Amino acid sequence: MSSVLPKNLFGNISGEYCVYFYLLSVIGLVFFAISIAGIAYIGITRNKGLDFFLPAAVQSLAYFFIYLQNRLLFNMCAKTLH
Repeated sequence: MSSVLPKNLFGNISGEYCVYFYLLSVIGLVFFAISIAGIAYIGITRNKGLDFFLPAAVQSLAYFFIYLQNRLLFNMCAKTLH
């Protein structure tokens, strides 16, 4: 019985768990699009300058990197487990 717990916690998983990375990449892409749209809307309607756009664009890149990282992880998972 003591060997069942580590086997269940740390053993192999099925390829169905790759959907987790797919879901996270979709969420990252949606947040990236929302942040870019928000930056554009605020920048245009409130007549902001480069001092607003540059830091906001750099901060929104975090969502793009989350998307890219999870897309890569999904592809690695799918190629390995399927």
